[in-house]
Amino acid sequence: MNDLFERARPWFGVLLMSSLVGLPALSAHPASGQEAAPVVTLDAGVVLTSRFIYRGINLGEAPQVQPRVALSVENFQVGLWSSHPIAPRTDASENVPIVERGANFREVNFWMRYDIDLGIGTLTPYVQNHYNPNAGAFLNFDGGGDGAHFFQSQLMFSGNDELPFDVMVGYVFHNDPDRSVYLEAGYRFGISETDLRVFAGGVPGRSPFNGVFTEEVAVTNVGVSASRSVPLSETFRLPVGFSFVFNPYVETAYAAVRLEL
Repeated sequence: MNDLFERARPWFGVLLMSSLVGLPALSAHPASGQEAAPVVTLDAGVVLTSRFIYRGINLGEAPQVQPRVALSVENFQVGLWSSHPIAPRTDASENVPIVERGANFREVNFWMRYDIDLGIGTLTPYVQNHYNPNAGAFLNFDGGGDGAHFFQSQLMFSGNDELPFDVMVGYVFHNDPDRSVYLEAGYRFGISETDLRVFAGGVPGRSPFNGVFTEEVAVTNVGVSASRSVPLSETFRLPVGFSFVFNPYVETAYAAVRLEL
């Protein structure tokens, strides 16, 4: 466990320093002439999806329920997200790879992020802790691929309406001997009342965390996602979405629908 924090310390340091830049001091009752207290918000919701697809990888044949909660202080955010199948357990044998356990895949994801306004868009350093209950006990922070937690750092840029592109790079720095890397770029646009995003992602070499077990450069995640709000009454609209994903590396395509509450 000490090895985990030694490896993670530089990344958390970078994120913490970036989060503190420009973050005003907390004050419940600022004195006259002082800056107002930062805006604190709490967001929560749940997504119901017909299939869990992550970076071109199918992580379960069963529908999933994905609750989330996030606390934001100005541009800094911490949050919790999870995904759980709506299906009976099938094969939980340790001899079956986690990503091949059918309806059993589960995940709990903690994150910290900080949004930096660049004028033309937003730059976001991001640290995630992926915990997979199928991989072991919650307190199993072992590395070398034997633990239940994977720590990943990401850097994302999302352009504004005049520059509707986004790019990201992710790097798994704990519990992955191969230090898996993933890159993705997307383009956003709208048709009628539907928001769409086309995207392509892949890896520069061996990247088991992202489903690539060879040394070759591979494109693993090409597709389109669409979302819109469907009016159910004069006061309520239901956000729905659809995704189509093609993974050229395994020559397989997936589709999923989702409801956001």
